Amino acid sequence: MAADPTWPPILTDADWQKKKGAVSKLVGKTGVGEAMTAAKTLFDKISFTKMNAADILPQDRDVPTIKDRKKEAADYYTKTIVPARTAVKTIKDKADECVTKFKANKLVPKSSREHATKVSDAADLLWMTLKNNSGFFDDAAASFDKMIEVKQKNADDEAAKLGTTITNLETALKATLANLTVKGWSEGSDSAHQRCRSMCNAIRNIPALKAEYWETWKPYGDEYHKGVVAGAAEEGKDIKAMVVAVAKSLVVFKANYKKDIGAA
Repeated sequence: MAADPTWPPILTDADWQKKKGAVSKLVGKTGVGEAMTAAKTLFDKISFTKMNAADILPQDRDVPTIKDRKKEAADYYTKTIVPARTAVKTIKDKADECVTKFKANKLVPKSSREHATKVSDAADLLWMTLKNNSGFFDDAAASFDKMIEVKQKNADDEAAKLGTTITNLETALKATLANLTVKGWSEGSDSAHQRCRSMCNAIRNIPALKAEYWETWKPYGDEYHKGVVAGAAEEGKDIKAMVVAVAKSLVVFKANYKKDIGAA
């Protein structure tokens, strides 16, 4: 995605006062500096990250949330960026008025007229950059659509292999019953720990399952065994309790998940 729009130095009041020359004494008040200050104040309030899907935290990136944030971005554009864009247009209008006045007064140096023209051009370019179909905002809108596409693919991929994910977890839980230790629970790519993580990833990535099961399964993720002390007298009992809890949740999940995702 393109870099965030920035405010050009040429559109600052300080730069204008420095480069316009002594024209105020020749043509009167221009209003350009005031327009610059007013527009920049509005521009500085803009948070362009709100227009970019990447601003959504990874753990919140499900399709319904992304769609909601895309709508919020459109509302933010209307409420915050449109007023700034309108104010930038005022700079151009004032600068164009200056060009006309400067041309009509032979005492105004050519350099002042040329600078007013450059100000008008810079304001026009920024005004176009802030248009909702500019390259920046087209990319911003596309960032949400691309994220939705990725998340939908993730959901489809997880749904396609969910039967295997369930079977792998069942196998891992049975293996843990033969080794009721923290090590038995957590070590290895086929461990209950890793297989619980796989189940959590699947549930988190499939919206219908996340809504129904995430609160139950979330504790079974990365650190479910953190409260169990290896070598303690209660280690075996605690690990078995974990296996039983996951197994009970898995029975409920297995009986209902196809219906929940509309699978045959």
